[in-house]
Amino acid sequence: MRWSLTPTLLAAALLAGTALPGHGAPAQKDLAVTGQAAPLAASIMPVGGAVIRIGDPVRFRAVSTRDGWGYVYAIGASGRVTAWGEAIRLTAGRPVTLPLGGKVARAVPPAGEETIVFVASTRRLNGFFGGRAVSAPQELPVTRWALISTLDAELRTLPGGTAARTQAQVRIVN
Repeated sequence: MRWSLTPTLLAAALLAGTALPGHGAPAQKDLAVTGQAAPLAASIMPVGGAVIRIGDPVRFRAVSTRDGWGYVYAIGASGRVTAWGEAIRLTAGRPVTLPLGGKVARAVPPAGEETIVFVASTRRLNGFFGGRAVSAPQELPVTRWALISTLDAELRTLPGGTAARTQAQVRIVN
């Protein structure tokens, strides 16, 4: 009997490990994609819940799926923008708790919605401090829109899949 297989059927037979007549042992089933890392994904979330009373400690946990650097910013209900950290060393899958180094940050007036922005990148970015590491919260002289457009402009210069920007919302209450 003579076999005639289309390329699709041949590939399916090889992937299934099926021996073809006259071709001996089954093909190997182990396949690996090399030379291409999965796109970076990032996440940030408040520690202890998304509703925080004025005066209570505020902490966030950030994580990236790839090694790199993290950049965290808070946009307050007043519109004030604070850098919580820049050029924070990230290890894939290992959460980082902010503020760093056991520092304590507390919720301050006014009450309202606060947006936390997290950027993770496999490359060190310039950010707002010229690429140097910042580990204590510092107010920035920018608006919400200037923050987002500056970050997005820097991220557009990077190869696809090497950076991500995400955000979380918290509610500050009296």
